Amino acid sequence: MAMQLNKEALVPILESAGFKKTNHTVWMIDKEGTPYGVDFSKHVIFRYEGTERIFEDTEDPYLNTLKEMCVNGTVGAGKGAACEICNTTVSFSLAESARKMWGQILCAACCTKANAHGGIPPAVLIIGWEAYEKQKQLEETPDDEQKFADDVQEPEESPRENKAPENNKPVDEPVPDIPQHVAVYSIPLQPIRGIKGLIPQLCECGHIKIGIKGKTTTSGKGKQFRPPQKLDHFVITTMQKENDDFVEDTAIMAKLGPNCTEIPVILLYDEPSLNFFTSLAHYDSAQCQCRGNGEIAVKADGTQIPCNPDTCDYALHKLCKPNGVLSVVLQDAPRVGGVWKFRTTGWNSIRNLMSSIEFIHGMTGGRLAGLPLMLTLQPKTTVIPGTRNITTIYMVNIEYRGTIGDLLNCAATRLATPDQIARIEAKAATMLALPESPEECRDVQEEFYSETVVTA
Repeated sequence: MAMQLNKEALVPILESAGFKKTNHTVWMIDKEGTPYGVDFSKHVIFRYEGTERIFEDTEDPYLNTLKEMCVNGTVGAGKGAACEICNTTVSFSLAESARKMWGQILCAACCTKANAHGGIPPAVLIIGWEAYEKQKQLEETPDDEQKFADDVQEPEESPRENKAPENNKPVDEPVPDIPQHVAVYSIPLQPIRGIKGLIPQLCECGHIKIGIKGKTTTSGKGKQFRPPQKLDHFVITTMQKENDDFVEDTAIMAKLGPNCTEIPVILLYDEPSLNFFTSLAHYDSAQCQCRGNGEIAVKADGTQIPCNPDTCDYALHKLCKPNGVLSVVLQDAPRVGGVWKFRTTGWNSIRNLMSSIEFIHGMTGGRLAGLPLMLTLQPKTTVIPGTRNITTIYMVNIEYRGTIGDLLNCAATRLATPDQIARIEAKAATMLALPESPEECRDVQEEFYSETVVTA
């Protein structure tokens, strides 16, 4: 039962396969309710049945695969198992998955080949994929040549081929000869159906704002910037700028009226997080330098780090802020085909929007897309933390105007089916994974992180 196990080499492989450390010498994993483990102090591999360790079982494929991986010389050296076709080293987790699917230990390339061929032909295990495919190509060559010959059109007889002109008159416009060895091929053209790898994105038609950039001022460190200025009403803007400020959308604002505090909107998705994306983010140098969720964060270079607002220097100096981005369609907009986005770094608005969207989502049995909702702006009197000063803040909320019965009836009569919405949301999740453009990052930094912007 005992064997020589290289702990230093095996631990990274086991952890990549999902094993968890239970003490200094034992790593465990739960497979469909059955615990398996590797004990480096006793150099054994086992599974638990109750409180008893089982070391040998010829009918347990996972236990036997685990043992093979750990005692194999290549794994013991920390290099992985060997593909049974091309002898390429593979990780423990991939070897286990390949064994379950194909009955063999395969590398990623051989798994792809096996999937393309619908299995592993017996000859492949002897001669390999390359020799097998060459052999299959040779077997199919006669049929391919016949098909190729059928597509060849014999060249037409040349008008100048050793023929004397009629009535001994010269030919006015000679026709070029086509050499006898040149054939004209009929090749079917494949239609072009789009750029490979291009992910569609919804057009951003404009912004919904409750603040504007204020006048240029100088900080205590001598830097010039434009601090944000709060508004007590909504402003809808286009994507165009004048004097570094977004231009107001006069057509939509004319329908909403002056100093509007309510905007009729429609959400696009049933999944709340696709409609309202939240994160903790630090913007600087026209780029999101770090984005997290309170537990983990990803820096601009792709490095993953712990995220704790209570200990993060950026958060403590108010350079990392909560971010919320709500994407909606405006019911009063004169065009359809894009979204308007409301961005905020205020905890109150983020909390209100999340709570309201989740509440409506729960009341309708998971339906949000297509419901007629109202985006509202409400004042709230509060005391500034750490002081006795009273101030007024403005919070954004989203709500349904009507009774609960009206809401349920509206959700029940929605045209789109859950399957249709699921397909749309799958694409939306891909769109959200795309990075922000430099222009978008700069706009966010200038509006919500103005203290980090240096004005020339």
